[in-house]
Amino acid sequence: FALSLVEERKGVIVCCCSKVTIVDDDYVKISFSEKNYEAVESSGSVELCAKITERCLGTDVDVKISIMSDTALPKLDYKKLKPKENITFHSGQPFDGGISQCKNITLIDDNLYERNQSFTVVLSSYYPSVIIDPQGNSTTVTILDDEELHIDLLNCCDYEIKEGAGSIQICGVITKGTLEVNASIDISTLSETANNMDYSALNFHSLTFISGQSADDESTQCVEIEIYNDDIIEGNEYFNVVLTSYFSSVVAVSGMSSGNVRIVDNDVVKLRPHKKSYDVMENSGVVSVCYEITQGVLGRNITLLATTHDRNAISDLDYAVQSKELTFFSGQSTKAGSNMQCLNISILDDNCYEANEDFRVNFKADESEVVLAQRANTVEIEDDDAISIAFVNTTVFVLESAGVIEICAELTSGCLGSDASVPVDVISGTALSSDYRLISELLFYSGQSSNDSSIGCAKVEIINDNSYERAEYFSVSLSSSDPSIIIETENSSVNITILDDDDVLISLLDHYEALENNGTIKVCAFIKRGEFEVITTVEVFSSDGNASSPEDYAALVLHPLTFREGQSHKHNNMQCVDIPIVNDELYEGNESFEVEIFTNYSSVIVNKSFAFVIIIDDDAVTFRPKQNSYEVIENLLFVEICYEIFNGLLEANIDLQVHTSNGTAISSNDYDAVVSRVLTFTSDVSTECLNITITDDSCYEVDKEFEVISSTVLSSPLLNVLQHSVTVTIKSNNNITLGFRNTSYKFTESDNFHAVCAEITTGCIESDVVVKFTTVNGTALSLEDYNFQSVDITFYSGQSLIQCTNISLVVDDGFERDEYFTAVLTSNSYFVTVNPSHTNITVIDDDVLTFSLEEGNMTVLENVGAIEVCIDVIEGTLGTEIFVTVQTLNGTAKDGYDYGGVLRNITFGPFGIRKCFQIHIFNDTIDENQETFVVELSTSQEGISVETALLTVTIAIDLSDVDTVAMAKASYEVLESDGAVKVCAVLTGGILERNEVVSYILSNITAISPGDYTYMSQEITFVSGQSATADNMQCLIINITNDNVYEEDETFSVRLYSTSEVVNVDQKRDTANISIIDTSIAEIQWTSSTYVATENSNVSVCVELNSPIETDITFNINILKESTAAYTDYEFNKTESLTFYSGENLGQTTCVNISILNDNAVESTEILLISLSSELRSIHFKNATTKLEITQDPDDRVLVFMENSSLNVQLTETVQYPICVRRNKTILERLVVVTLSTEAVSTISGVDYSPLNAVGLILDNETDKICYNITLYYTPNVEEDKMFKVLLTSVDPAVLLNVMNVTTLTVTQIEPHHDGVSYVIIILILVAIFLLLFFCIVIVLIVLQMRRAAPRDRVESKKTQK
Repeated sequence: FALSLVEERKGVIVCCCSKVTIVDDDYVKISFSEKNYEAVESSGSVELCAKITERCLGTDVDVKISIMSDTALPKLDYKKLKPKENITFHSGQPFDGGISQCKNITLIDDNLYERNQSFTVVLSSYYPSVIIDPQGNSTTVTILDDEELHIDLLNCCDYEIKEGAGSIQICGVITKGTLEVNASIDISTLSETANNMDYSALNFHSLTFISGQSADDESTQCVEIEIYNDDIIEGNEYFNVVLTSYFSSVVAVSGMSSGNVRIVDNDVVKLRPHKKSYDVMENSGVVSVCYEITQGVLGRNITLLATTHDRNAISDLDYAVQSKELTFFSGQSTKAGSNMQCLNISILDDNCYEANEDFRVNFKADESEVVLAQRANTVEIEDDDAISIAFVNTTVFVLESAGVIEICAELTSGCLGSDASVPVDVISGTALSSDYRLISELLFYSGQSSNDSSIGCAKVEIINDNSYERAEYFSVSLSSSDPSIIIETENSSVNITILDDDDVLISLLDHYEALENNGTIKVCAFIKRGEFEVITTVEVFSSDGNASSPEDYAALVLHPLTFREGQSHKHNNMQCVDIPIVNDELYEGNESFEVEIFTNYSSVIVNKSFAFVIIIDDDAVTFRPKQNSYEVIENLLFVEICYEIFNGLLEANIDLQVHTSNGTAISSNDYDAVVSRVLTFTSDVSTECLNITITDDSCYEVDKEFEVISSTVLSSPLLNVLQHSVTVTIKSNNNITLGFRNTSYKFTESDNFHAVCAEITTGCIESDVVVKFTTVNGTALSLEDYNFQSVDITFYSGQSLIQCTNISLVVDDGFERDEYFTAVLTSNSYFVTVNPSHTNITVIDDDVLTFSLEEGNMTVLENVGAIEVCIDVIEGTLGTEIFVTVQTLNGTAKDGYDYGGVLRNITFGPFGIRKCFQIHIFNDTIDENQETFVVELSTSQEGISVETALLTVTIAIDLSDVDTVAMAKASYEVLESDGAVKVCAVLTGGILERNEVVSYILSNITAISPGDYTYMSQEITFVSGQSATADNMQCLIINITNDNVYEEDETFSVRLYSTSEVVNVDQKRDTANISIIDTSIAEIQWTSSTYVATENSNVSVCVELNSPIETDITFNINILKESTAAYTDYEFNKTESLTFYSGENLGQTTCVNISILNDNAVESTEILLISLSSELRSIHFKNATTKLEITQDPDDRVLVFMENSSLNVQLTETVQYPICVRRNKTILERLVVVTLSTEAVSTISGVDYSPLNAVGLILDNETDKICYNITLYYTPNVEEDKMFKVLLTSVDPAVLLNVMNVTTLTVTQIEPHHDGVSYVIIILILVAIFLLLFFCIVIVLIVLQMRRAAPRDRVESKKTQK
């Protein structure tokens, strides 16, 4: 504090002062609140607090805080403190108040897996009275690392290794985190089917990862597990590998920490057939097909699956397989005696001749460890049966035109189990090899037998040489080198006689032509087919057409044409006759008559029996017009045109056709057109004329022309017109008057071009009229004031009666008086009168002066004092003194307050170009908005214009207040489908007394403008009256583009900036990030709703992208359990994934392959249902499911055949007889249908048997044989055998029918047997009946006779009594 002493000395006050300082001798003790602190690395900071432990403060004190590094390092684990970093304790804080002062230390999260780090913080003070408590002068801060280290199995989770490969490497891989220290994880093995005899086990083996390894480079640590090879076939075996960790921060991720190792047994056993092929006689009964082990030892049983494949031997007909499995047992090896297993196959003897047959036995092993050196074994069955054959006929007659004939032999003994061909030899007789050709050998077919009189035929082609000749013959004989085919010598050859049936075809041409003056015409008949071997004569005769005999030609009456021996269609093929022609030297046109041929020979055929003969007239006639041209005055109204015969004579009438053609004269306007006028010339008329009407239009026109064109109606080179076209000229005699439309014109100088017009005032025109237009100087001179002109003005026919021409004026910049010159019209036509012929043209001067203020606007500071404003002449030249007026007009700035107003005239002398004046600006020292006023330039004088008439003067204010703006939020989220987002800025400091504009910049991050967003303006306006405490927000709207493209969420930023000196942008809050949340859907669909594939093939099923994408999308393909196809029908991963990649276009496809397996069974079409799925809700499947139809392999077919090729039935009564169908052993997984039908041979359907019409029989996998009963009807007293066929058919493509698809039934009826005794008894009974009837008749007659005699006896008795 201060002490002062005041003393007054002689009226003067003397002051003296002293400063007293109180030295404080108190102290205060300070220490950290806690001895130790812990903080998680990712927390960002740790707060350290110090407190007063003794006394209190009467003033503020600073305590220095500093850091001493331990294991934690500055800039890596924490931020260093500033050199003078203090903790301030404030006056009044007591030691027992519980009040601490704290300091935050920033922690750095390095995202590294490491040990916990620590550092020490120490307190110190420069004040001697501030004592740092020794017990609390430092504290230890421990940074707890919270980073997790994720370790998974590399390539998890299935591993595979072959047994003999040596070892397998199992690796752990870091999938999350980076190491700053070493870290370990344990790996162990767990046995399943594999045990310690198969691999080297691991028991908590440690994998140590080294500092610096990280997930970024997919760092790994590995261990080798040895795999042992025991050289025994035992199948695949398995064991597991597992990762475990006892550290909470080292995580083995569930699902990726354990794996399965499959040891693939690659030991193999090799098998080979004991023999490559087997030959066996058909009657041997059985054959054994054997396999033997050539390498390997069996540790378990293995089975080979045997399947037979029919070639020309058929299962169950030629052979039968008892078992389809061949089993080798555990312990068998290459050692002799234990290395072989056999399959027994029965050979069936059908007792019919057939070619040697074979079939294949295929062996297959399902285990990959079994290697077959040869999978197929061929078994050949040698036939030991015989047949005998003979020709049916020994003599054959055939026509030469028969073409292909059959020569047949019959099977006289034996039957056929396969097709057989018998060679035939051809022996020439009178017929040579050019007369016939052997096409095929003698063919017999499987199923034929001597019991049914089966035949086989050879085909021979009979060659037709198309010429007459006598009958010829040759012979055909049987031969065979096969000892099983026996040729019967009696019927071993056949003689064939060829009967000739050829004819000859002759014809006339359609017509014959000759010129009249040739004298004759040749008419010929041609041989079109065949050859004459004898002399043959045909007759020719003629008949009139429009040509008459004898005036025009000499007639033919049955004129003979004789063809010689050897003439044919190829050689010397015609005979001709010459007919004389009469030349009359008169034009008459072409004439014709007919010729015709006929013959009585049946072997001579006339194809075209008559023809026209045309006599071509060659006499010419020439026509011409009587004048070469015609002239006619328009008012004469018509003109006569005449034509005459110039050369030649006519016998027939000739028409000359005449028509007109426009030239400069137009029909209907100038004359009446002649469209088609016919002038007829005869033998008596040699000149013809026609009149053409001329139109008088009373209008001026030049001479006009048109043409009259003639031609003959009949187009002939003999008819000529010497001059086809005649010109007719029409002459006009009408007048017109024309002149200038105005006698004077006034034009302004600056318009440059002006139109001066003339018009026709009397008369009309039908032709163009030309007059001369010429300019003549007045006060205006050519080249100085206008451009001299001398041009033609043309009035066009049919257009306007007014025509104009342009006059060009010379433009100058000087003021001058009005001037004139003259234009003159003249014509040199007698029919054109010009009136008025002159016009005066006045040139009005319109030059102007243009003034402008120097600037359009001006900005000055309020304290500038005065400004200078200038006026410029920017157009024209001053030739005299003029003035313009300037004045100031108030805006927001007021005259007398903000500036000194002006209202005055500014004078410019001749050739003056610039004048300036001053305006005073007042500085009012008031904080306000900038203000404006206007300087106006004007003039009232004619010819003077002002270009920049207004100058705006802005008075800028004093810049002392600054406003602050910032973004309202640091980030925004908007859905792409919302269409727009509102982003706001706030006023954080200041009060506005005027509007202020803040600009912003939009920057692409992942979102791109304008593809993802657009904006209309780049300014935000804060308005007057807004402040940081009230109404402080302004917003802008940014349009978001919904591109309907599936993509990742995108981001762009908005940053504020200001160009105003009074507006600052907060740099920490100048930017906002906008995230666009994508709402588009990726649409995917199958390329087809149905796919079709055949067994034993691969098929690609494809999906198509229906919407654009800009990011990768992955989805799954699944097999649905509703599918009818089983897992044995295809190979496909149950959950296959596909990916479309960013940028792929609409219509892009991606596919997955499915292998279709062949189960060698006949089955229905199977359905595999395939669906699409994804966990992403933004993926839409248009059709999520498709179906794959698996159709049967065409080679998987079941062989169906009739059980018997022929049946003989002895019939004594009507019976039901079974017809049976069999099939081979092909597996049937569906029903197959075959049909039976009957075909009559020597029977009557419905009378002798019940007909079958496509009766269906159903076969399944359990049915190898099925029968159907057919009714055979017994008809008494029929001795002939009845024969019909039962046909086996099927429309099922899986059914294979062989040659045994027909059963021939021969039905023999046998009458019931009766012995001789029965016949005697019957006869005796009949005789007894006859005798009994005879006695009865006798008795009846006696009785009747007695009755008639009784009355007579009574009368006689009475007479006797009397």
